[in-house]
Amino acid sequence: MKAKFLLISVAIIGIFWTTKSIFEANRTDKVDYSTQIKPILNKHCIACHGGVKKIGGFSLLFRSDALAKTKSGKPAIIPFHPEQSDFIARLSHKDLDERMPYHANPLKKEEIELLTLWVKEGAEWGDHWAYVSPQKVAVPNPEGYFASFLSFGNTWAKNDIDRFILANLKKEGLKPTDEAPKATLLRRVYLDLIGLPPTPEQLAKFLADDSDDAYEKVVDELLKSPQFGEKWASMWLDLARYSDSRGYQKDNGRTIWEYRDWVIRAFNKNMPFDQFAKEQLAGDLLPNPTDDQLIATAFHRNTMNNDETGTVDEEFRVAAVLDRTNTTWDVFQGTTFSCVQCHSHPYDPFRHEEYYKFMAFFNNSRDEDTGDESPNLRRFSAEDTPKINALTSWIKSLPTQDKTFDWLYFAKYLEPRHHAHDADNFVEAALLGGRDIGLRNNGSCRLPNMKMDGMTQFVINYSVKKLGGVLEVREGSSSGKVLNTIQLTDTTEKYSTDIKSIKIPLLSGRHDLYLVGRNSKIKQGSDDVIRVSWFTFMPDFPKNFDEKIFWNVVKAKTENTPIMLASHTDYQRKTHVFTRGNWLVHGQEVNPDVPKSLHPFPQNAPRNRLGLAAWITDKKNPLTARTVVNRFWEQIFGVGIVETLEDFGTQGFKPVHPELLDYLSVKLMNEWEWKPKSILKEIVTSATYRQSSIGSRELFEKDPSNHFLARGPRVRLSAEQVRDQTLAVSGLLSKKMYGKPVMPYQPEGVWAAVNSNLNYKQSEGEDQYRRAIYTFARRTGPYPSMFNFDSPSREVCVARRIRTNTPLQSLVLLNDPVFVEASNNLAKKAFSTTQDSENQIIMCYQSALQHEPNRKDLKALMNLYELSLENFKKNPKEIKAYLKDNPKPELAALSVVANAIINLDEFVTKQ
Repeated sequence: MKAKFLLISVAIIGIFWTTKSIFEANRTDKVDYSTQIKPILNKHCIACHGGVKKIGGFSLLFRSDALAKTKSGKPAIIPFHPEQSDFIARLSHKDLDERMPYHANPLKKEEIELLTLWVKEGAEWGDHWAYVSPQKVAVPNPEGYFASFLSFGNTWAKNDIDRFILANLKKEGLKPTDEAPKATLLRRVYLDLIGLPPTPEQLAKFLADDSDDAYEKVVDELLKSPQFGEKWASMWLDLARYSDSRGYQKDNGRTIWEYRDWVIRAFNKNMPFDQFAKEQLAGDLLPNPTDDQLIATAFHRNTMNNDETGTVDEEFRVAAVLDRTNTTWDVFQGTTFSCVQCHSHPYDPFRHEEYYKFMAFFNNSRDEDTGDESPNLRRFSAEDTPKINALTSWIKSLPTQDKTFDWLYFAKYLEPRHHAHDADNFVEAALLGGRDIGLRNNGSCRLPNMKMDGMTQFVINYSVKKLGGVLEVREGSSSGKVLNTIQLTDTTEKYSTDIKSIKIPLLSGRHDLYLVGRNSKIKQGSDDVIRVSWFTFMPDFPKNFDEKIFWNVVKAKTENTPIMLASHTDYQRKTHVFTRGNWLVHGQEVNPDVPKSLHPFPQNAPRNRLGLAAWITDKKNPLTARTVVNRFWEQIFGVGIVETLEDFGTQGFKPVHPELLDYLSVKLMNEWEWKPKSILKEIVTSATYRQSSIGSRELFEKDPSNHFLARGPRVRLSAEQVRDQTLAVSGLLSKKMYGKPVMPYQPEGVWAAVNSNLNYKQSEGEDQYRRAIYTFARRTGPYPSMFNFDSPSREVCVARRIRTNTPLQSLVLLNDPVFVEASNNLAKKAFSTTQDSENQIIMCYQSALQHEPNRKDLKALMNLYELSLENFKKNPKEIKAYLKDNPKPELAALSVVANAIINLDEFVTKQ
């Protein structure tokens, strides 16, 4: 019996190994690096053998590194020979000091077998899915042609999105949920497309429309609404780190609201995303850029600016350039690139030096962390506009030979010029507050290495405290040849500024010039003779040039918006690798370029920001379209197809619907020509979007985050939507669009910053009730109620707001005067319509939530009303504290109920 059992066992084992051998011999599918090998390496190996650490001289980040010789003198991986590869041998070494991972739990047997097989097959690397260009995807037909025929085409799916979703649901053993009630669906699509709820009249109109295209007509109307741009601009301003202040400790004000208005208008015009990106990255480099295209470049002037005394402008200029590099990747590529500043990426195929090659695209803009935030687009007053128009016409008529210097460019932007921080070698002088050259009596400073070819005018922007004295311009040293002097008798007020030009001899090449200040009325070592904020050089004016109108335009007081301008050839900077990310330690010099692991730079494209914009919006770019689609998807459904909007790399989440992501990405670029409204319409008209958000307990347990979309979206509203919706349902919301930021109520003391010139002056009239997007955004003092609802401070780019649920949010809705006033106004509307308290409550509820309360909720609200009414009758003084006018106990009680309604979870949630 035992012999028979042994014989059977041997036979089974033989059959097993024979089958295994045949299977392996006939095996055609190779191990996939991206999905099978890379996750193991990232989890167990990369920390010690990646872009940061390369212990033993071994790195697994790139194939070339992995196959290179290690410190042992031989490669750790020998393709096709796992038996000769230390990489494989060390995984199961008996000596714990030799076994890898070092002093950690050993790999599982199946992981070692997989890595062994991978090396045996040649240790081929593979591209991460996000770094491969999206291709056209076949649309599935999960319902089948026969089912479609039997139902006369009336299937669940309304467009291709639904077919992808339904195919995935079937794989997961799930079914879609029924369509949401009409009122719920209308509120949802209003909030998603324009950020505001429908009015009772709009709701009644929709409920009365029984046509097949009733819903699509509403969608089309909303896409045409001017409020569309306001809603979607809020999302973009997080990415652009938009703020009305400069950041850092002082956090003084910044006039950049024209950029915010540009974004709103761009969304309303349905500007194609490739153009949207190009104008923001390089609008100044377009042929004959318009003012709007220049304003668009303020996208990268939203970087912080440090006004603190004693700071080094170059340090914070570099910080701004680094931020632009990181933000460009966060916004347009959805990839973490910032860590490459210090070392090669730990997980993704980006080398350390590639960071600085990419940074070189941004390293030659004219901004230098100066107090005036130059360069600026100067907006001229009504009085000065005819002057700039006349100057423009006259300069355009000049012969070509007289256009070697761009006079109009300087008049419009006051560029190119040198700032005070370019001076050095101060003697009885100093750089005052990092902004001005201050020269005492007989004090001097050097203007190093000035290019003088063709320049015959020296222009300075200066101020004096005491009239009299002169400023000498000398060559070579403070005692060198005097090129000319400036009589300091032109400013009449204390430290009022003036711009003045003097003739200097024609010099060639580069020279050190010196400024020397003298005023016998000022004691040696006391007050400054002169303060100089900037200076520049110009050639002779063309013949018959109207110098008076030119200087009038240059000196005109203007409204300024910071913009990007490329550096003139004479002002170009070299870019170096920063050793370990330290801006003070320069390594090799590099030129503008993009990572080699992605698609190549477009042929014939200039190596500047305009060429970079072409590379980013190239249809071969594997990341841009996917990032855009994913961001729109997250705004609608609450979670992206790739949940980590900020990280499409190997450490980010995998796409739940990868085929759908690629399908929409390709369609966005080709069929929809990058137009945002096209993809948004496709999403919100899908059956997937129209589903009820109510699902079974089993469904919530299986898919709590609703990744598979077997039910409709249910998401807490954004900070802006919470405020805007409250003002809208109360009847207080202003429809006024665009313009300077406003300051609605906020508690005292929020803006208690040291040395800041900003004061919070509460707006009056309708400006108190404008949409949240127009509220003054200060980095060190964000608007408190919106900050509590997860609105970021915007020091840096925010790709994804993480929604929280805290008691503070409820306290804001109950106590913030903005929400209390809105509750009062909501109650007043109902109070003036009917005298029946129950009907008043129903009216408040319906205005806020677009449907009547059920019996249970109505009973609870009635109880609250009666308790509040009893309290107010007993304590009439509390009525006056709660209501500014019409202090009736019934109205006060109704206001309490209205306040409770806007505190409901349903009110602050998109159902």
